[in-house]
Order: sequence, then structure tokens, then C-alpha cells
Amino acid sequence: MSLVTIPGNADDEPLDILDVGIGSGHIAVLTEGNALYVAGQNNNGQLGIGREDAFVHEWQAVMGVSRVQEVICAPMATIMQI
Repeated sequence: MSLVTIPGNADDEPLDILDVGIGSGHIAVLTEGNALYVAGQNNNGQLGIGREDAFVHEWQAVMGVSRVQEVICAPMATIMQI
């Protein structure tokens, strides 16, 4: 386990994390302002970023989601609750 920060606001201050989903090799976090960030295994497109990279090492914002309230990860999927 290690501490991670997701820079993203105007001052590059870390964002507050509201919810976390952990799958089999990938992770998704919901941050303040309902932004969704993902990292990890993506060989099945489970990160929802529109790319088929086998593995995403850095946090990647998922575009087009603005009303997410909860995130759940399954072995090869990421589910967003609106």
C-alpha cells in the first residue's frame, strides 16, 4: 500500500477522493467534482478511456462522465453508478 496523489485542480493541489473501486489489476477513483480517474490493467478496455493500452501506469481521466456518484470495479470491468 502506498499514498498516491492525483493532481488536478488549478493549484495542482491533490484532489479529495470520494470513492474507490479496485478490480483485478486496475483501480478507479472518484474525486471531488465527480471526476473519474483510472489506472492499471486495460487489456479488455475496462478502464473506459477509449484506448486499448494493455496497462496504464499513470492516472488517466475518463472523459464524458460528470454525474458519477459511485464507482465499482469487477475483474474485467468498471461500473459507474449515476
